[in-house]
Amino acid sequence: MSEANVERLDKALQPFIDAAVAVANDRRHNRGASVQQPPGLGKRAAVIRAWARDHGYDVPVRGRMSGEIVTAFEAAHLDDAATVTAPAS
Repeated sequence: MSEANVERLDKALQPFIDAAVAVANDRRHNRGASVQQPPGLGKRAAVIRAWARDHGYDVPVRGRMSGEIVTAFEAAHLDDAATVTAPAS
C-alpha cells in the first residue's frame, strides 16, 4: 500500500478508532445467565436439550445453553445420579 493510501485509510478509520471502547478480555467477568459448560457435556447436551424442550424451555439448536437449563436438568435428575454406582476398582 502506498504512503498516500495509508494516510487516506488512517484518516477514514480515525472516527471509528476515536469512538471505540476498550473491552477487557477477562473470562472472569459475569456473562449473564450462561455458565461455563462443564467438560464432557457434548453427548449429554442432546439429552439436556430434548429434556428442556419437553419442559417448555426455549433451547438453541446448537451452541451454549443457559445455566438455568443445565441447573434445572441436573436438579430434575438428582435421584437418577444418586442411584448410579461408581465402577468397582
